Amino acid sequence: MGEEGEAGVGGIYKNLKRLETFDYSDSLFDEHMVVYVRKGNAFSFNGLDDLKGKKVGVNRGWSYGEAFDKANADGIFKADDAADNVANFKKLISGRIDCFVADELSASMIIRNHDLANQVERLANPLAVTPAYVVFAKRTGRKNLIDKFNVVLTEMKKDGSYQKLVEKFIAETGN
Repeated sequence: MGEEGEAGVGGIYKNLKRLETFDYSDSLFDEHMVVYVRKGNAFSFNGLDDLKGKKVGVNRGWSYGEAFDKANADGIFKADDAADNVANFKKLISGRIDCFVADELSASMIIRNHDLANQVERLANPLAVTPAYVVFAKRTGRKNLIDKFNVVLTEMKKDGSYQKLVEKFIAETGN
């Protein structure tokens, strides 16, 4: 719908192809892609080479970036896909995968809502930290709306109301 100009899209990443199609807002937030393991099975993670020989859970249809996709294709690790993060947590706990990659906010909510804190842990270093944006298809001519959005977003970040909104969201979702 976003590409067709029927709607804006929130929480989207930038890439070269999308830059041709969409006008972008200023960054809303940084999404932290992190690695989860079974409790007690942590390992040093500083980059993709540290996943060597591991079976890594991923969400079906997601890309974790060009470097991740290339490392998987090169056989550094074996990606094992699942329908979603909940399915990946189940596979992790049962020992069918060694670790899995997820966005920290979503995973934190699942850990809390499914009472998994005593069964899983997050490795210290993120796989990636990626800014997320609001976009509209260029052909819709909504650049002016994005410019207005950016002004308000900047004001909200300066006066603290943006952080309060984020904290309210986190509290309401149980994170």
